[in-house]
Amino acid sequence: MEIIQERLEREYNLEMVFTAPRLPTRCCCIRRDEDRCLPGRSARRWPGGPRIREPWMNIEIITPTDYYGPIMELVTRRRGVYKSQEYPAPHRVQLNYEIPLSEIIIGLFR
Repeated sequence: MEIIQERLEREYNLEMVFTAPRLPTRCCCIRRDEDRCLPGRSARRWPGGPRIREPWMNIEIITPTDYYGPIMELVTRRRGVYKSQEYPAPHRVQLNYEIPLSEIIIGLFR
């Protein structure tokens, strides 16, 4: 990230500020009599145990069949949930997954 920032500043005379992405989450109180959700609240404040909700994505990955196994392993390691697969063309496979958005932004491209 620092290399990209330096190149943009040097080559295009830009002043950039890079930050880590933040994703909205919702802390929800789980109690027998209510299920309240308030955005941006701390999970420590909820009595009875909080539950965190995060945005999830439905993704389609189209890849040559040679990379079928490694891609499935990578997405599963990043909390991806396998849904289905299709073969749109010879030697191509389309993998359908549900995965947390945070894993795509932060973890999948490392």
